[in-house]
Amino acid sequence: MTKVIWSNQALADLDDILGFYEEDSEELAGRIRRAIVAAPDFLAEFPRAGPAVGAGGLRKWPVGKLPLLLLYRVRESRVEVARIRHMAQNWRRRH
Repeated sequence: MTKVIWSNQALADLDDILGFYEEDSEELAGRIRRAIVAAPDFLAEFPRAGPAVGAGGLRKWPVGKLPLLLLYRVRESRVEVARIRHMAQNWRRRH
């Protein structure tokens, strides 16, 4: 199984997303957190499952049924989650 590593920027994205939802509901924020943290579990088994989205080896993977994407790269024996982006954001800019 491939190891999953979260970049500092992805962790900052997680904090920002949860902070936004916590303003409305801590319960909702908790459910979103669990969905985000669980999203790369499949990628640990199948790292190249997400489609490539441009140069630099960047790939995307949906976070369950949420309008969020994990942007990640496959590196040797690990998956690096680079960012967590809302689908409405310009997630195609350099990460």
